Amino acid sequence: MAEILLSYKDGKYFERTDAGAAFEASAPLRAEIVNLLAKQSLGVTALANRLDRYKGQISEACKKMHEDGVLDRNKDKTYCLMSSRRTV
Repeated sequence: MAEILLSYKDGKYFERTDAGAAFEASAPLRAEIVNLLAKQSLGVTALANRLDRYKGQISEACKKMHEDGVLDRNKDKTYCLMSSRRTV
């Protein structure tokens, strides 16, 4: 059975379909990272700058998501979503 994630805004419910929706409630930082990586591969420094977070926070979150099979690492040390692996 598939799970549908809903959000409520301006008096209406809508289905969450963004890449990070599954992480939003339990791991908001991971959700932000996944949403950025859904658009392009990025390294830890670029992710930290875009999210205004410390590199250590981003590195730990990416490492854990890599171990969990959510992210993959490209040859140039950038991260990407497992389903959109690129050989760079």
